[in-house]
Amino acid sequence: MMKKNKNLKVSTKMAITFALMGVSMLILGIISIYSNSTINKNMDSIYNGNIKSTNIINQVKQNITKIEIMTLQASKSMDVRDINNFESEINNLSNEDNKLLDDYKKHYIFSEEDKDAFTELENDIEP
Repeated sequence: MMKKNKNLKVSTKMAITFALMGVSMLILGIISIYSNSTINKNMDSIYNGNIKSTNIINQVKQNITKIEIMTLQASKSMDVRDINNFESEINNLSNEDNKLLDDYKKHYIFSEEDKDAFTELENDIEP
């Protein structure tokens, strides 16, 4: 092997070296593209499975807090217009919560434990 290597011109040796480096870089690029594709799929799974469902629950929680505050404000108010405005806003928030919870039920409940926890949540927020 050494005799063959010594007989080659420097330009031929450099061409072989650059060709090997090019093939190595091509292989590395293909592996990187495949890895990025896998990472992208996993990130989509995390976003759609965990973050979205957490955002829905947080929005429902915020709406419930707003409803509680508005209920207290309406109970203290003597103005019929204010009470009607509070009632309208409470109904809007309740409808939004119902839509969010329906979406959550359809897309984010996977296990029996999730179903049990969700049923308990629904029972807790029923008027």
